[in-house]
Amino acid sequence: MYLPGSGSGGGGKGARRRLRPEGSEAPGDSKRRAEPEAAPSPAERFPADSPIFVAESDPKGKGALNRILSEFQLGNVTFTDDFYKALHKGRFEPYALLLVSQTIDKGDSLKLLANLRRQGKNTKSPIVFLHNPGDSAAKAQAEGAGADGVIEKPLEEEPLRALLEKVLGKHILTRKAQTAQEQGYSSATSEAVERGKRLLARGDLQGAGEAFENALVTGAGSAEVYCGLAEVYLSRGEKESAEQVIAEAARINPQIRDKFRLREPAFLARARGDLKSQDYAQAKNEFEAAIFAEPKSAEAHVGLGEALAALGDAEGARAAFESALALGERPSDLHVYNRMGIAARRNKDYGQALRAYDKAIAFDPEDPILYYNKAIVLVALKKFREARVLLEKSLSLKADFLYAQNALRNIQAALKAPRP
Repeated sequence: MYLPGSGSGGGGKGARRRLRPEGSEAPGDSKRRAEPEAAPSPAERFPADSPIFVAESDPKGKGALNRILSEFQLGNVTFTDDFYKALHKGRFEPYALLLVSQTIDKGDSLKLLANLRRQGKNTKSPIVFLHNPGDSAAKAQAEGAGADGVIEKPLEEEPLRALLEKVLGKHILTRKAQTAQEQGYSSATSEAVERGKRLLARGDLQGAGEAFENALVTGAGSAEVYCGLAEVYLSRGEKESAEQVIAEAARINPQIRDKFRLREPAFLARARGDLKSQDYAQAKNEFEAAIFAEPKSAEAHVGLGEALAALGDAEGARAAFESALALGERPSDLHVYNRMGIAARRNKDYGQALRAYDKAIAFDPEDPILYYNKAIVLVALKKFREARVLLEKSLSLKADFLYAQNALRNIQAALKAPRP
């Protein structure tokens, strides 16, 4: 079910592009995208933030559990050494896992186990009993009282991990294993990942998908591979599949969603190329992918509107433009709202076009073309006097701006002409 890639592109914060009045895109050939094949999902990881309860009074036992659970990257742990406190917490607070030691103060650990299993909020929660060395009777009693698993102390990392995975039915990712996944790519995996990136940058989704599938096999499901697969799926317009592989990556690295934002420029670069080649359906996929990576990307929302308008979806284009207008962040491309104004004017949505130009002017008040383009909208609305003010402002910033000179001359003639 999986396939990936990455890329780079776009300018830095505050990057500017040269404007021209009412530009147009160049023609080109459309591209075909191949279908990816399915690949199996890895075992589900036991979430690192799962609440865990430990009843243990032996200082050495506590220390061993602290060390081992830390290696298992499980940090949401509640310890108690008191029978009555353990009974209270076990009854009224739900846990994803309970570890009950034979050594506990002020009570019988086997009675505690039986009570937890019989009543309260953890009657069906996994419970593991930690019995003292050589006490086979306690082991048998714990199993009879409802323990899902029993293990002898002193605890060792690998036997405990194997037991917990069996009881939980989920994978526990240790720190050592994660380090190996993130730093220890085999050469074959590294080559497959880099090949996938290169193919994705060229728009070869089929080849990129195959490369990342190979990396998935050799890399044992690393976060980088899953993110590459998600990038391929998003470029294909398969958001649900992308969500699934990002969820898999997040189990390996919980910060992966933030890191995936760095792929927004790659989506935008491919989308701009698709617009130029008039592959509007693919441009739509890429702009939607950029929004998935960075929901606050003004350029992605505006580009999506342009692609939808070219596909004849006027309502969809309007909605995308409205989403862009609702953003408050300064865009990386200062004139993205100028493009939006041009597209909205062509759709004869003059109100939206005016708001787009107002936003563009707010970000770059010294650009004469923005005032000229807004004036053109006002001319379409026959608001000649307001248009004249804007054209005069445009010429005050660039006196030799020929478009503005001609437009102002025509407006002045229209205002002087007698009414019929």
